[in-house]
Amino acid sequence: MKDFKKVIDEQIIFNQGKNFFHDDFPQNMKFCEDVVQAFERVGSLSDDDAGKLVDYATERSLTEFCRINQFFYFGKEGRDRLRSVYQWLYTELKRGDLPIEKIAEIHYGNLKDWILHTNLFAKNLYQNRESLLQPIPASEYSADFQLMILGMDADSLLEPVLDIGCGQSANLVNFLRNEGVEAYGIDRFVYDDQYLIQGDWLDYHFRAASWGTLISNLGFSVHFIHHHLREDGEYKLYADKYMQILNSLVPGGSLYYAPGLPFIECFLDSDRFNLQVNQISGFNLTRVKITRIP
Repeated sequence: MKDFKKVIDEQIIFNQGKNFFHDDFPQNMKFCEDVVQAFERVGSLSDDDAGKLVDYATERSLTEFCRINQFFYFGKEGRDRLRSVYQWLYTELKRGDLPIEKIAEIHYGNLKDWILHTNLFAKNLYQNRESLLQPIPASEYSADFQLMILGMDADSLLEPVLDIGCGQSANLVNFLRNEGVEAYGIDRFVYDDQYLIQGDWLDYHFRAASWGTLISNLGFSVHFIHHHLREDGEYKLYADKYMQILNSLVPGGSLYYAPGLPFIECFLDSDRFNLQVNQISGFNLTRVKITRIP
């Protein structure tokens, strides 16, 4: 299994950053030599191991697409559809009826169709770009930096705390827990454990009156702005989720985030929520604290 996972990693690196919408597609997408050799051994895999490798390839591919553009959104349906792409690839490789070049052509065509189905804006964004794309990545920040940006005092946070888009390393969550704070995190690329939730914030249900403090540093609001400005953006979905997030605060609880969202903050009910907006010193950004009025 380790050898097969290593080959999958090599293949991801081999095609890393290649543009699906460039004129040289699909000729620019190939299987590397190690992968071709490994394909000759896929028939020896048990059904259970094959399923685990399909899952692994799916997650590695998702990670790579999000490395290229953090604003790609897939959701459960998108993830399931991508898994079916890799399930087809495994089935065809095991069957061995098609030449390897034809399998590659169909596979990368399937990936392109998947991108068009899940993130149609990618076509307009990338069709006139270079053959190798420059990433629009999501960065991970230190706990100290996040506390400074959001103007938070770790000792005064109402528990429990949830970091929305905590990053794969969950730096702030780990810092808070080391300080004795009951803190949790959610992110697309963390591994589920007792205090981290693997998932997308749009798919996660924020239960009413369940969180003392909610945090999102350069995360949820950045994506909300992106969809607000896009003609085909999921701005209504983000607006509904924004209100669900606010309603998941307990009375007296607070939501901290940056940058601000003035296009929706102006509509908040002042009888239910107290809004504080401040300029972040040294940055062209505002920080926001919204407290649910008891």
